[in-house]
Amino acid sequence: MAKVFGVFLLLTLFLCGCSSKKETYVIGIDKSFYGLEAQGQQKHLYGFIEELLSEIASEMKVEFNLTFANWDSIMFDLEKGKYQAVFSSMVPHNFTESRYDFSKNFFPTGPVLIIPLSDKNIALEKIKNKHAGVITGSNSILILQKYPDITPQSFDSIPALLDGVVMGDVDLALLDITLAYPYIKDIYSESLKIGSSPLNDEGLRLISMKDQQKKLMTVFDKGLKALEKNKKLKAIEEKWGFFPKS
Repeated sequence: MAKVFGVFLLLTLFLCGCSSKKETYVIGIDKSFYGLEAQGQQKHLYGFIEELLSEIASEMKVEFNLTFANWDSIMFDLEKGKYQAVFSSMVPHNFTESRYDFSKNFFPTGPVLIIPLSDKNIALEKIKNKHAGVITGSNSILILQKYPDITPQSFDSIPALLDGVVMGDVDLALLDITLAYPYIKDIYSESLKIGSSPLNDEGLRLISMKDQQKKLMTVFDKGLKALEKNKKLKAIEEKWGFFPKS
């Protein structure tokens, strides 16, 4: 009887040990964030993502194994099964969504409106008969093409663009938030402000192969939502120097 009880106890302990083991997901990341305008803040961005994953793991009772990847092979390695998901700035649209699953955009990088500090925030579609500055060759010009009442004016550098708003050469500017925020929080903090949310859906997302990691994608998005609700996401953003306090 004692022998049977001993076997039963060992089996119970074994099953308990197995059930308490957390599910682990392997996530690929390119630390250079190739293709993303990071304004030399790649190390801070990596630190932000690392802490974000740690908080989601704690919230959702899972583990993440963040693995370094090369920018030119990360998607190929994802398709070969080296990672269960990767972080990428790829934007979801019909073609990419037929091949991949996308998480929520957790780190927006699209252009925002830069306006004088004294101006009130205004939606882009309500702006009439104004001149808007953009960086030469940037995607911001594509956004302005939808608004014929706004006249675009190109500038060759970020300081020239922002000085143009300060001096009144243009009424406002469009600039990627990752590029704009370092200037707005520092040199131009007493003259300019960010006057809108990002104007498109560009940003960082977790990406997996289509229909192959549904549980992982659900875990990530639910964890992200929980961090938004308890304000931890905002705290992590501010800790690593991203985005102004609301």
